[in-house]
This record gives sequence, C-alpha cells and structure tokens, in this order.
Amino acid sequence: TTPAVLDAISRRSGWNQLARNVMALAERGNVHLHLDLIAGLPEETYASFARSFDDVYGLGGHRIQLGFLKLLKGSGLRRRSKELGLVFDPYPPYEIISTASMSAIDLIRLKEIENVLELYHNSHRFSITMELLCRRVYSSPFAFFEGLAGYFRERGLHRVSQSQLTLYNLFYQYL
Repeated sequence: TTPAVLDAISRRSGWNQLARNVMALAERGNVHLHLDLIAGLPEETYASFARSFDDVYGLGGHRIQLGFLKLLKGSGLRRRSKELGLVFDPYPPYEIISTASMSAIDLIRLKEIENVLELYHNSHRFSITMELLCRRVYSSPFAFFEGLAGYFRERGLHRVSQSQLTLYNLFYQYL
C-alpha cells in the first residue's frame, strides 16, 4: 500500500477504492477473502511494510497471506535487481534475501511474523481475542504480531511444530 513501492514496481493502485470494495465484500460475509502482502519489494522499509500490514489487516479478510518476493527468471525486477539493490537466492524459488531498504534480518523477522500470523490469525482459533488485542490493546495489529513473533524467537518456539493445546498455552503465557 506504499506509493513509492508501487511506483518502483510499476503498479498503480486506487487504495481507497480497493479498500472500500474489499470491506464491502467482508461485511457481506458470504465471500472468503484471502488478502496477500509481498515482503521484499523495492523501496519498502520495515516501517512501511508494518503500515501496509496494518492497512491490509484492517480490511477484515479471512486470511492474510504474507509472501516473500521471488525474482523469477525473465521478470522485470530480476533484470533490474542490481540497479534496485535486490539480493536474492540464485536457486529456486529465487526468494529475496535483502533489498537496498530492508536488511536480511528485517526479512527474517517478517518470516517469524508470517509464522505466528498463520498460527493465530489464519487459524481462526483466536478470532475474538485477536480482534480485542489488535484493536484495543496494542498500538497496531503489526505491533501485536511482531511482539508475539519475538516471544516465539526468544524461546526457540518458531523452530518446532506446536500442538493446538500448546498454542493456546503459549498464547496465554505471552499475554
């Protein structure tokens, strides 16, 4: 949702109209909405990605799919990768490692956020609690997921699978 990023990738977006349309679909409740965010685009910073995350989270989709830029052979971004400061894995799936505006550590932190987003938001097991925390307790949805991801990282929990009961207990302990 960041204008500089959209310009860098030659995309135009009428964000306000798009947001209204998505929220209208969400309010009807008869369409299952998957909203995508791509991390690692040129010109995106960690802070601007956080704002985009909050923008998309606020639309009320059923799933937020946080993906990472892939620089496929023949793509315009791959051809311009050196110019744009994009460092990517030379082996498939050619995923972004760092950019001129986002470090490898920042992208790893976003991967950790992706993990807890899947476990807690996209699972729909914690919907009411998520709503309360993201809207009323934390400064933003991104701040909540960033904190939860940090909790997982500090305890090495992001490296192993968790049972449903363990996820509930970890969530309780975190809060």
